[in-house]
Amino acid sequence: RPNDDNDFSIKLPIAEANSFECSKYSGKLAVVVHVFYPDLINEIIDYLLNIPFHFKLFISTNTQEKKDAIEDVLQNRNICDVVVKILPNRGRDIAPTIVGFKNEILEHEYFLHLHSKKSPHGALEDWRTYTYENLLGSKDIVASVFYLLSQSNVGIVFPQHFRVLRGCINWGYNFECVRDLLKRSSINISANTLLEFPSGSMFWAKSKALEPLLELSLSFDDFPEEAAQVDGTLAHAIERSLLYFAESKGFTWLKISTGSFEYVKDTVLVVNNNFNDVFRKVYRPLLCNSYVRSKLKLNHVIPETRAENLFPSYNPKPRINLIVNTLNPSQVFGGVNTALKIFNQFCVNDLVDFDCRIIVCDAALDSDARRLYELQYKIITHGMNYDDEEPKLIINNFYRSVGAIFIRPNDIFIATAWWTAEKASRCYDFQTRFFKYAHKFIYLIQDYESNFYPWSTNWQLANNTYSLREQFIPLINAEELVSFMEQFDFNNVFYLPYLINEKVRMNLKSSLRKKQILFYGRPNVARNLFELLIDGLYIWQKLDPIEAAKWEIISLGEEYPDSSVNHLQNVKIKGKVSLEEYATLLSESMLGISLMCSPHPSYPPLEMAYAGVITITNSYDGKDLSLRSPNIFSIDNISSETLGLKILNLVKELNSGALINNLEPIKDLPLNAMQFDVNGILNLFHLDS
Repeated sequence: RPNDDNDFSIKLPIAEANSFECSKYSGKLAVVVHVFYPDLINEIIDYLLNIPFHFKLFISTNTQEKKDAIEDVLQNRNICDVVVKILPNRGRDIAPTIVGFKNEILEHEYFLHLHSKKSPHGALEDWRTYTYENLLGSKDIVASVFYLLSQSNVGIVFPQHFRVLRGCINWGYNFECVRDLLKRSSINISANTLLEFPSGSMFWAKSKALEPLLELSLSFDDFPEEAAQVDGTLAHAIERSLLYFAESKGFTWLKISTGSFEYVKDTVLVVNNNFNDVFRKVYRPLLCNSYVRSKLKLNHVIPETRAENLFPSYNPKPRINLIVNTLNPSQVFGGVNTALKIFNQFCVNDLVDFDCRIIVCDAALDSDARRLYELQYKIITHGMNYDDEEPKLIINNFYRSVGAIFIRPNDIFIATAWWTAEKASRCYDFQTRFFKYAHKFIYLIQDYESNFYPWSTNWQLANNTYSLREQFIPLINAEELVSFMEQFDFNNVFYLPYLINEKVRMNLKSSLRKKQILFYGRPNVARNLFELLIDGLYIWQKLDPIEAAKWEIISLGEEYPDSSVNHLQNVKIKGKVSLEEYATLLSESMLGISLMCSPHPSYPPLEMAYAGVITITNSYDGKDLSLRSPNIFSIDNISSETLGLKILNLVKELNSGALINNLEPIKDLPLNAMQFDVNGILNLFHLDS
């Protein structure tokens, strides 16, 4: 449960509710009261008279004698439009309400649940008065309650826990019964799920918020016979399940307090034209995955799988959301650049006026990233201290445990790696729970990521994301990869055709080529076969040492220590260079090497070939880049020896003029998929601003 110092409630009455028009609720309210102690009926009526509009009163009791006593009081108090039923003495106040008056509740839009509570323990003697005061203490309090029920899809309003009870709020002996009860409505909880409920089971509600409970069609026989039980019955379980049922229907809830009974400083919040800020502190989604996952070993072993706190926003404006691991320029390579380009195309399109949000998961924004984006976007470090009306946001969500991410009904997510697809899937489930529908997310598949790992937990989690095909639209980044991914039987497949980077293309020059070899050197990315590549260069140098001494070798892609290549001659490690410098190096180099042990072609061999560089790469499970350009030579079953021999032969052909460095367009491949088009994807959604 929430700690005392951040267990918030809303102070009633609310000044803003003074002008709230309550008369429109006339006839829409059922007041359901279980009266086991008839001597309290006068007190209850005194409070009910604070409801400033017409309502229908439904009273249950368990004997004819009590019914007669209740009706005598009602007649003396001139209370009309009331039904009094004798119902079995089972299920305390709960069974008479959800079984005895089920139909009456469903016939009304709102209902209030009360009962004639007597607490035998001296410390709890004020509990009933505390509850009645918070729910019905004045006409202004009732008006405030209906003001709250009109906001942010609030479905249940109930008092903050009575001060004596707050330290005792727990599952008790009820967890298994609650779990099994909720399971009947396909609601899953665990012992790590945040616990919250109207202690004492008195509350205001929208009838639809508890439809899942009412539709279980429980009977009095489901409840045990009365034996003075203090815990562990179905009634106690239902009391603890109410808010989960409401959330499963997309409703939120709020706790209220008049403030007079509270002892924890600063937890009773005043609404002064700041309802959204107060709402975000008081309401905490209970069915949020992050609470269930918070203690998982995976959070420490594979930290990118840490779940976010999600929070419903009822802003209907469509928003496109990019989930990426980083925006820091020093960490951004081709995959993130591609994702950003796609995201920007969605932000400015012909069909939908989107708000735009980037959620950064795995690297805190550095100063370079902030300078790059702060003029365009409002940057939120963590927490929820912002308005979900912001049109352009970056959420630095590296700190998962603080705050939450707002989820709108019309949020569309772009996932850019397998763990971001996990997050997008959780958002999809969250939208389905709160809004009863969810838009498919766009899964930018940039490689077969399962094989980034040995057979392991990582491999399994990555592979699991491809089975989510009913939740996403696949956008596959590479034509070769489209064919490989056909094994997963995706629907509505889009792909990104290869296009040379425009800045690289504009900076290519017609210049004399040097005896210069470019290679894509990334020792920290296993699929780029770094060790095999540099040993292939070493073997070539030993096979033809005199000629090799005339060639300069330049490593691009990643910086690493000179010691990694100290067995090679004439090597310069440039790492990540500007696009302008990259274009210059492409323009003056004769030979290039870029390996990729995956079905993705990667950009460097295609960029080299386009620029006229004779390029060596490797084949992989049907991938043959030589089909794309005559400048590409693809080696089957590549090894350091086969690579060394291929370099030897191509150097000879370049020296003899048998091979010429000509710029060549990259050929398209015939595919059974749709070429990426923003409007083509958006037509699959039913969105308008």
